[in-house]
Amino acid sequence: MRVTVQTAAHEQQSKVKIGNRPYRLICLLCLVTSALIVIVVGLSIHGEWNGLRVQSDRMHSDLRHQFTEMETKYRSVNETKAQICELLTSRREQTCSKDWMKNKDRCYYVSTFEASFRQAMEECSNRDSRLLEINSRDEASFASNKLLYRNIALWIGKCENG
Repeated sequence: MRVTVQTAAHEQQSKVKIGNRPYRLICLLCLVTSALIVIVVGLSIHGEWNGLRVQSDRMHSDLRHQFTEMETKYRSVNETKAQICELLTSRREQTCSKDWMKNKDRCYYVSTFEASFRQAMEECSNRDSRLLEINSRDEASFASNKLLYRNIALWIGKCENG
């Protein structure tokens, strides 16, 4: 009897194995499909990542180029600024023309002829200058010590009435 039971049990096991084959095939197909989906999605993400990296590299290169250009322009502006400063400094240090007196960075001229206010303004204009305008204590001190010592009447800018 044992042989018959074993055969029956053996037949049941083989039927179960034969009956599970479609499920195994379905599971295997699902597994392969899932793996393919993961590979496709991974490649897609990898492609997008590479595209982003390339785009980022291009932007970085463009920014570096712009930075270099701006740095060059900045140096040029600084050089021009230095040249302008040198020019202004040298102009301040220039001496005044003959018959003019120097005080700090300005030159003063005292004419020796009598003139009306308008004539004095015209004479200044002809000399590319203007009538004295006292705008600081230093200028007032200079005017009183160097210009007014002659004890003569002077026209000073902004003093005309009417």
